[in-house]
Amino acid sequence: MARGPLRCAAVLLLLLQLTSPAAGRATYTIVAPKVLRPNLPYNVAITILETNKPTKVTVQVGGRPDAGGNELKSKDIVVQPGFTSILQFNIGDLGPGQYNITAAGQGGLSFQNTTALDYVHKSYSVFIQTDKAVYKPGDLVNFRAVVLNPSLRPHTAGSVSAWVTDGKGNRIQQWDRQFTTNGVFTNSLQLSDQPVLGDWNITIDVLGQTTSKLFEVAEYVLPRFEVTVELPPYATFADTTVTATVHAKYTYGKPVRGEVMVRAHPEIKSSYIQPIFQDPVRKSSSIDGKADVSFDLKDELGLTEDYERELVFDVIVTEELTGRAQNASASTTLHRHKYTLQLVKTAENFKPGLKYTAFVSDPRP
Repeated sequence: MARGPLRCAAVLLLLLQLTSPAAGRATYTIVAPKVLRPNLPYNVAITILETNKPTKVTVQVGGRPDAGGNELKSKDIVVQPGFTSILQFNIGDLGPGQYNITAAGQGGLSFQNTTALDYVHKSYSVFIQTDKAVYKPGDLVNFRAVVLNPSLRPHTAGSVSAWVTDGKGNRIQQWDRQFTTNGVFTNSLQLSDQPVLGDWNITIDVLGQTTSKLFEVAEYVLPRFEVTVELPPYATFADTTVTATVHAKYTYGKPVRGEVMVRAHPEIKSSYIQPIFQDPVRKSSSIDGKADVSFDLKDELGLTEDYERELVFDVIVTEELTGRAQNASASTTLHRHKYTLQLVKTAENFKPGLKYTAFVSDPRP
């Protein structure tokens, strides 16, 4: 029997390829989905190469469902050398089980190969949305689910069921046999004043296929003060230092007194998969509504005049009385030169023999 190794061509595609010793360089290629889904067409592409005779190919798709019995669909096709033929199988309402695809050839090229398929019950696409990501006790949770059939059209033929579980897995509310409006199911849930905190779950059931989405219920407290970072629009290596001006004020306008910690580091872009990271430089200072923190580009950040890059500043302000902290981030670009010239074209194309005029401008105001 000629050898026929099975290779995975992609996440959802399988690729069979075989070289027959009898035919010398004769090969075949079969491309088909690795995943088998019920009620969806299953296409198989067959190509025969490097032979001068047509090949009769038999493809079987099926197996044993967990519920018992045997499901098998078979088709024959004659494939001409150097051409690709496609077989389409109409997969019915299969249940979970062990399924595979078998291909056998006779004539121009003899081969046989079998590989297992992954059964996935998903036939419907369900997208669940909530009006917020985090809810407080007593909030109203508004949600909707968009249900699409295998043809990506709104599911309107049957009903759906939905339920919500709290952070401890208790089922809080359930809706059975709900019909969609043009494929959209909309509802809401009123939270109590003392709900279970944590990750809650919305689950939609469409004919046995379930889809879930998490949302958080937490004691959310609005921040008492805000932090902003002011940086120069750009800097150069000739500037030697870069100063970050940190502003901290309460929501009612008064300055915040406490301590500020500024962490600065360059953002290094690299073509390597593993990113290059440079340890940040940290500086602390007291703050009374405003504080200036300066970093030396060469001595502290270790930057030399090589190429432009982004400087990132991460700031944490800790309130003196309560110990509460708020953070903010900002970045500026470090250039090699102080001036930037831009080429202003008068035309996109140059025509030989004709005069071409262009202008160079300085974009500074």
